[in-house]
Amino acid sequence: MQSVDATLRKELWFEAGKWKTLVQLWPSPEAPTCAMLQLYKDGWHNEDTCGVHIETWLLDGPVENQKVPVLMHVLHRKTFPGGQNADALSKPLLEDAEVQKLVKSWRGYKAGKGGMTPFRANKALKEDSVVQDLVTELNKVQAIGMYVDRYLAAI
Repeated sequence: MQSVDATLRKELWFEAGKWKTLVQLWPSPEAPTCAMLQLYKDGWHNEDTCGVHIETWLLDGPVENQKVPVLMHVLHRKTFPGGQNADALSKPLLEDAEVQKLVKSWRGYKAGKGGMTPFRANKALKEDSVVQDLVTELNKVQAIGMYVDRYLAAI
């Protein structure tokens, strides 16, 4: 995931959009079962890694044996600061015609109905191209960032 992170940081949209990443071994560096990457912005309430973020992870083991997730999470807790639940963001996001069109254009992605995961895909990747394939996916799905910004500002 470090290589994915380093490559994303060179993308024009990354700095221009004031994106951030978090790469970590989960559930702990001492006993990891996967390597995780979160992509998010300031204002997405993700300071504790439990806010809004686009996430992917690789399990320990051969990549070819995995379906690698690429998804958006809206909260890992009950509410945003101030009391709104995940649907306060995910519902308007999913009802937006432009967002619907975007998600439909991303091959293999499915929109949720609200709640914690507004969209998700499980990708079959190959070991020799996993870094570039994840970068390609994250280059694509970062386009949802401006809509997240818009709807978070309304909460």
